[in-house]
Amino acid sequence: MKVNVTAVPQSDSDGYGPAYLLNGLTNNGYWYQVGLSWNWDPGSDPGTGFGTNYEVFDPNGDSIFPVAGGGGLLDFSGPVNQGDPVALSLNFSGGDVVMSATDLTTGSSGAVVFSAEKGSMFVGLLYPSNPKGFFTGLMTEEYHSAPYYGSEGEVTYTNSVAMANGFLWADEFSVAPRATVFYASKFVSFQNPSQIQRFSSNGTSEYADASTFITGALDRDLLTLSYAVSRGGSGFRAPTLNYTAGGERLTATITRTPTTFFLDPGTAWQVSALLSGSTQSERWSTDQQTNGTVRGALTENLTYYRQFLCTFSFSVLNGGTAYSSPQVRFTAYGSNVSSAVGSPVWVDAGSTYLYSEPLPGSTSTERWASANGSGTVTEPRAIATEYYHQLGMTLNYSIEGGGSPGAPEIAYAQFGRPQTSLVSNSTTYFLDPGSSWSVSSLLPGSASAERWVTTQPTNGTASSSLNLTLLYVRQFSLTVAILPSSGGSALPPPGWFEAGASVALNETAAEGWQFQGWNGTGAGSYSGHSSLASLTMNSHIQENATFYPGLQVSSGSGGGVSYGYGGKRESLGSNSASVVFAPPGTRITISATPSSFFYVFVGWSLGPNTTAASTALILNSPSTVHAAFAPNIIVILGMAAAALLVSLALAWLALHRRRSQN
Repeated sequence: MKVNVTAVPQSDSDGYGPAYLLNGLTNNGYWYQVGLSWNWDPGSDPGTGFGTNYEVFDPNGDSIFPVAGGGGLLDFSGPVNQGDPVALSLNFSGGDVVMSATDLTTGSSGAVVFSAEKGSMFVGLLYPSNPKGFFTGLMTEEYHSAPYYGSEGEVTYTNSVAMANGFLWADEFSVAPRATVFYASKFVSFQNPSQIQRFSSNGTSEYADASTFITGALDRDLLTLSYAVSRGGSGFRAPTLNYTAGGERLTATITRTPTTFFLDPGTAWQVSALLSGSTQSERWSTDQQTNGTVRGALTENLTYYRQFLCTFSFSVLNGGTAYSSPQVRFTAYGSNVSSAVGSPVWVDAGSTYLYSEPLPGSTSTERWASANGSGTVTEPRAIATEYYHQLGMTLNYSIEGGGSPGAPEIAYAQFGRPQTSLVSNSTTYFLDPGSSWSVSSLLPGSASAERWVTTQPTNGTASSSLNLTLLYVRQFSLTVAILPSSGGSALPPPGWFEAGASVALNETAAEGWQFQGWNGTGAGSYSGHSSLASLTMNSHIQENATFYPGLQVSSGSGGGVSYGYGGKRESLGSNSASVVFAPPGTRITISATPSSFFYVFVGWSLGPNTTAASTALILNSPSTVHAAFAPNIIVILGMAAAALLVSLALAWLALHRRRSQN
């Protein structure tokens, strides 16, 4: 086991100096120490200046070598100069442990040998030390006549074998009385071998990475750097650090894992602000601190953003003059920024850009707006957007008569494209100048029976700002039917009437027809026989005007007529006439009867084409039927012949009687 330590002479106010120790705990519990000491026993020889100190403890915690205890001292074989690296070594050899210290610059050395006591290896622990305080590792030890307050200077140990983890600790022990003044420790992991781990307690300070251990107050500045790339890309190379250490100007590559660099106090450092691989249109850049002078310790986690060089511009369509140039918002170095258009700017790759919307100078009734004023930057390019001059149209609407219709729809042109939108009161719609617009004249929900309609203008051309309020009136439809259609006419004609309106009904029967009545359906309708009536439009109303066709029945001389339908029966004498009105399709029976045997029925004129005295007809339209009679010739001639015979007989009798008298 071997470690190098820098020879640093330092003493406290009593003249005593420290020992820089390599410690080894064997697998059988013996503890070995070898170190480089300074003024370990000032005024004695050995003990003044640099020396080799050593000591061995048994598993019980007792000092057994040197025999007198209390640690041993050896003079080096030659000089050891301040700042020289000194190799401290603990090695097993032939059943012994060789404890040695060698100045790597002058070759001076000191060594002692003690039995390994059957030990074969030095072991690490899962805790800072065993119960006796033994451990395998490094330690700076110094005796003080008073409590320690942190005056120890920097001492550096280096090891060619990197450690994975370990403990940093500090303690102070009082000899009389025997007691611990303070004790503190910290477990550290060296996943990043270059990362400096720091531990401090009660004025003591320690630093370590995987291969370096430093005690005391640093006489150097610490600069911890790492880098990351945001927004991706490829072709770049890691940034480099220029710094001064040990009086030499050095260059190091920064990694993505935090790495600590020791800088000479007060010296300048500089890191690449742009990564190699950047071009005139694409770059990886950071806006964090990339140079300066460290005072103590500084940690920088540098983020390099992939950026594209872009130029933003704009144009205006459809005229107007009251606007000003826009600003553009985008992301640079992960933050939102604004920039005037026209000048090249660096934009984070993948950044969303957004032009001012609308242009400055726009008002509530006139504006300059863009349909393509946003996007994503995916490459270096010139980005242009068009602003449209637009005129405001503020719409309001109201409903009279109640109901729950939908909102009207407005159709208009915006950004050179047709648009439609449901109207919301007090909303301003912006229209391209010179474009046509229209608003629904009927509200959604309107149908054949009910509607909401406006009589105001609902279309036009956008030539100036406009404030339009539309009144939609609720209306119900009125349907008037003539049954049958040839029976007459009625007023009003079918149409739309405002909700709650009073409407007068009137009818006119056609010739040969008779009005029978109204039959209405719907709230506010009228049903009845009045020729003149009124209704109230509380809903859709259907009114049917019913008319009956008339049958004119007449009889000539010599007989009468009887007629009937539906259980009704009427009669007419000779030379009489009458009109009967019945529903269309009514079957009417008619019979003709001569007034005496001197007359006979000869047929129906203007009616059924039959000579039957009794018949029937279907009444579908105004009709006329007439019964014709004629003298009964047979009866009349018979009676005349009989009268003649009687007259002849009477004459013969009279003649015969006269002859008898003579």
